[in-house]
Amino acid sequence: MKRFDKKLNAQDIINAIPGGVAIYKVSDIFETVYYSDGVPALSGYTRAEYDQLIKQDAANLTYHEDTALVVSKVRETLATNAPISFDFRKQHRDGHIVWVNVYAQKIGEDDGAPLLQCVFHNISAFKQAQAELDLIVNSLPGGIATYDLSDIRHPRRLLCSDGVAQLFGCSDADDLRRYAPNPWNVVFPDDYERVYDAFQQMFASSETINLSYRITCKNQEIEWIHLNGRVSNNILYAIFTGMSEEAKLFQQISNEAAQGIYVIDKANHELLYYNENVELFLKGKTNVWGQKCYTALHDKHSPCSFCPLSMINNIDKPQELTFPNGKSYEIRAKELEWNGLPAYTLFINDITDKITSSRKAEQLEQFYQTLVHNLPGGIAMMSFDPQTGLMLPEYLSDGFAAMTGMTLPEAYALYQNDATAGVHPDDLQDCLSRLHQHLNKHLDTCETIYRLLKKDGSYIWVKNNSSLILQQNEDPIIYAVYSDITKEIESQNRLRQKYNDTLLRQQNYPLSNEILSGYCDLTASRILRIYDKTGIDPLQKFGFERQGFFKGLASLIENTAERQLFLDTFLNAPLLEKFAQGINRQELECFIRMPHDNSGHYLKCVINMIESPDNSHTIGVLSVLDLTQFKINDQISMHLAHAHYDFIATCDFNSDSYQLFFTNSKANLMPPEQGNYSKNIVAFLQTFTVPKDREFCMEMFDPANMQRRLSHENSYSFHYSLQDEQGHIYTKNMIVFLIDQRLNKVGMAQADITDYVREQRALLNTLAYTFEQLSIVNLLTKEFTMYTRRSVLQNLSPYKCDDFNRALHKLSLPYIKTSPGENVAEDFSLPVILRKLAAKPQGYEFTLPYIANDGSKKHKQLNVLWGDEEHHTICLVRCDVTDIIKAEQNSRAVLQNALDLAQEANRAKTDFLSAMSHDIRTPMNAIIGMTDLALDDLDNRQHLSEYLDIIKSSSSHLLTLINDILDMSRIEKGKLKLARTSFNLSVEIDRFCSRYQLLMDKNSLNFLHNTELLHCNCIGDTAQLQRIWDNLVSNACKFTPPGGTVTFSACELPSDNERLGWYKFTISDTGIGIDNESLQHLFDPFFRSSDVISKHIEGSGLGLAIVKNIVDYKGGTISVTSRQGEGTTFTVTLPLHFDTAAEHPVEKPTHTFGSADFDFSGKSLLLAEDHPINQKVAELILEKTGAAVTIVENGLQCTELFTGSAKGSFDAILMDIQMPVMNGYEAAQAIRSSTHPQSATIPIIAMTANAFAEDIKNALSAGMNAHIAKPIDPQKLYETLAAYIK
Repeated sequence: MKRFDKKLNAQDIINAIPGGVAIYKVSDIFETVYYSDGVPALSGYTRAEYDQLIKQDAANLTYHEDTALVVSKVRETLATNAPISFDFRKQHRDGHIVWVNVYAQKIGEDDGAPLLQCVFHNISAFKQAQAELDLIVNSLPGGIATYDLSDIRHPRRLLCSDGVAQLFGCSDADDLRRYAPNPWNVVFPDDYERVYDAFQQMFASSETINLSYRITCKNQEIEWIHLNGRVSNNILYAIFTGMSEEAKLFQQISNEAAQGIYVIDKANHELLYYNENVELFLKGKTNVWGQKCYTALHDKHSPCSFCPLSMINNIDKPQELTFPNGKSYEIRAKELEWNGLPAYTLFINDITDKITSSRKAEQLEQFYQTLVHNLPGGIAMMSFDPQTGLMLPEYLSDGFAAMTGMTLPEAYALYQNDATAGVHPDDLQDCLSRLHQHLNKHLDTCETIYRLLKKDGSYIWVKNNSSLILQQNEDPIIYAVYSDITKEIESQNRLRQKYNDTLLRQQNYPLSNEILSGYCDLTASRILRIYDKTGIDPLQKFGFERQGFFKGLASLIENTAERQLFLDTFLNAPLLEKFAQGINRQELECFIRMPHDNSGHYLKCVINMIESPDNSHTIGVLSVLDLTQFKINDQISMHLAHAHYDFIATCDFNSDSYQLFFTNSKANLMPPEQGNYSKNIVAFLQTFTVPKDREFCMEMFDPANMQRRLSHENSYSFHYSLQDEQGHIYTKNMIVFLIDQRLNKVGMAQADITDYVREQRALLNTLAYTFEQLSIVNLLTKEFTMYTRRSVLQNLSPYKCDDFNRALHKLSLPYIKTSPGENVAEDFSLPVILRKLAAKPQGYEFTLPYIANDGSKKHKQLNVLWGDEEHHTICLVRCDVTDIIKAEQNSRAVLQNALDLAQEANRAKTDFLSAMSHDIRTPMNAIIGMTDLALDDLDNRQHLSEYLDIIKSSSSHLLTLINDILDMSRIEKGKLKLARTSFNLSVEIDRFCSRYQLLMDKNSLNFLHNTELLHCNCIGDTAQLQRIWDNLVSNACKFTPPGGTVTFSACELPSDNERLGWYKFTISDTGIGIDNESLQHLFDPFFRSSDVISKHIEGSGLGLAIVKNIVDYKGGTISVTSRQGEGTTFTVTLPLHFDTAAEHPVEKPTHTFGSADFDFSGKSLLLAEDHPINQKVAELILEKTGAAVTIVENGLQCTELFTGSAKGSFDAILMDIQMPVMNGYEAAQAIRSSTHPQSATIPIIAMTANAFAEDIKNALSAGMNAHIAKPIDPQKLYETLAAYIK
């Protein structure tokens, strides 16, 4: 140690160098032989302490996680004899980490051991700045990420900026990690192989990766991104950016299917871009961009004689060229602009092997062409392998592969080792047996039927006709011809299944209205089975012989013609003839009368014919359906289709009865539901029909008259009026229709059309006032009808024309052309209208200029739409939109002005956010800095008190900033609410001035205040009133230098109103004043004058805006006068209601109590708070008063602990609002509704950061007694508890 001291005669200079210098003798340990003062200072030790530490291995003085790194780096530099610089960590004596940069080099030897000189620098601040840089990186466009590629198939994401996450459609890095744990999963499938190969190339060459590819974002949309990165120690450091349109175009070009892509300048043959998936021309060359294409690709000094660019005749078609090297290439070219330069893009594939293979294939193809193309199905040639005992395919035709739904390579891949590989397992044994017979017995031909596998996993039935040929060496060769017989096999199976299903359905699943069913053998003319629900036992009555059975059924048919038609349809001969023609179903409807009760029925007789799979006989399956009720329902439903009725009735005139088949519950004046027609209907009409319609209705409802009319027409209608007991008259429409003439049944449907009649006229009047013209075109007759407002309102006839084309000129005449050469009449022509309605079936509209009768110019909007569902009519509705168009023109100017204002507001907010970033960081910096100083100086109470005062002041300022922002937000959203409470204005002013007197004294300011009030007792919102005073007085204090004066005065203005008074508040100062330009924007949100900004005076720019909004909301006024260098005066006038109910005595400010003035000894408080720091703060504040505090973490724990406690266990509950599991509102409601003896009486006090008026209201509504806002004011907490704990 001493000998080195002699050499280092510049000790003082070295000690003055930032960081430190040390020399180590390196053997198996690091022995310290010299160090400067800066070395122990790095870790906080004195020189004496460090002398003790260096007796050990100096490597142990590094941070334990970096020791191995430091030793490795040092030994590396000693081995190479080259200096080295790197970063590592040391542990400070107080425990925190110190980052150090070392520059180390070998300077000689001592006793054969190398001497290492190290220069150290403390870079902790740099590392912290680097961390802050990471935050900045996350806010930049694009993003940065690092990945551990130790396992390239499963990369591990180490770092990811938010910008990367946003490129992938995620909110942040955590969201991206959940969406794509493996980064490969989001690479677009078509790009996966290309991206993976690029990574492999990067590993092989250690070069940077620079490529663009597609990804699947979280919203499943496809996006392009660009990746630029480098790998170091298996760690990929990557920069991701989105793709520009030019880059996307480039990527689209790169994705063309080609082995090589080259972009060449048209003008000078320069190579602008290249990409070879396989080695074609570059042969390991790199970085040849900008070289001539003939130099880079072919090592020539002039354009090639075989240059494809000179041979491009048809640029869109691929060309095949053979180059001098004997290689053949397929070349496709495209013209494009590459960064503004005209260029060709060449897509080149080496097709040499393809051409060679193609020639061989052509020879083989010629050999088999005639054979293969003339055989149906497919063919195969197979040889026998005696070693494996298997048949191996020598040749498979395209037809064989197509028959199995495969490509030829897929077929060879399946059958190459076993010709029976695709045979169905159930058929394999039989197939092998036939094959062995074929081989062993040397059969010339063999036919086998079995199932063969298709590509999609299904099977087809094939017939294999094979021939055996022995070669010269007696080895057998089998030539097989395959035919697809799947359809024949399936047809046979379907026939049997159909036969079985038909008989099964007939037996087990009869239809609900089926009264007779069964099946018979038409060929043998025998009834095989009958299922009877008629009750007449037809087999017993008509026998089992089929002809006789059906003749017996025909005897029940009432109509002679229908009877004969039945026999001509269902006897054996006509049915067998139809079946022979391929017709397997016959059906017929008829009307019968049952012999046992003479009841009439409409029936449908159906015969389905199938061939028996057992004996090929024709089997007829019989089904007889009763359609009587369907017939009745159909007739009724036909009249229900397009109308709403009061009732639908069926009338049987044979029995003089009726029944209401359908009734509307909302209808009025209804007949009885059923009964005698003549009696009930006559009585109903005589009671309710208006006198003028009574005789008419008696005639129209007469059964004889109804039957007479229905004999000529199927239905008719008439309308009449009914009057109820209150004298209300209703118009009804009755539809009479024939249900069935033979059954002598008639239907009646009554509909209420009262509203319709009234609305018809109202609709026309409404249309007349809404639109000025309605035109209707009948496409069937070409008739044209035009209603105008005048014709409707004056009940005049509309304009009519029997040909729309003739009316077209008059219709289009007043309209003006909007452009030269335009024919306005074309817009009204039928072809144009029909074409546009075909494109827009819901209708369309257009607007045209129009010359009115007085010569003025108007604008008319015409709506064109279909007039009916069948599209037989077209409606043209016209309205005047002159005022609307003028308003739109005016609106554009208004919108532009609004846009300008919005942009100005946006700029103001941007300025505000910039200022707020500074203003919030300033107190935060003070809080953090003072906290660190306090922690380092805990034993100095004077310093500690100063630090805490600064922390409290900065915290209060920060809270004020936050409250200002929130209040301004609420004001802008219109959510400002004013309370109405009684208060004494004089007392409030005295309290306010007393509070500010301390601040004025601290700032060495004179504070003058006076009041002149006639009415002190008022009703209003004291909090907002204090807000106004606070903002104005605090500003006066802030902008007035020491020695200046701030004056606060309040006076009541004269008023004649006995319930409302006007009060003027004046706040003036002798401060710096405000310039004229700033005065104009003083109340604008976020505005701060240049003087304020330049002098670094704290503020959000919201205080005066809040004051202005509160004053305006209360209906008051605010004004300001100021002169720079002399001072400023604010004048506020506000209306306040007098409190006439009670006269409050004037109270003067009293002594302010502290914790020592409150004693809660013996009291037990239950605190529900989830945040640990808030728990500790509240606990310490409360324990100062002697109270015992029990803490729970959520509302559910609070509820369970209280409801399970004995009476008197707790004296009050302090409840946070926002807590997990159960919030404070829910907990308070649960406690109040519990059966605990104190559930209704125990005080529950909300203690929360939710401090707005509605939050206080919500707390009281939930059953709480009081509300205390966070941050907690201990004084307010003590006073509130004292009010409820006795």
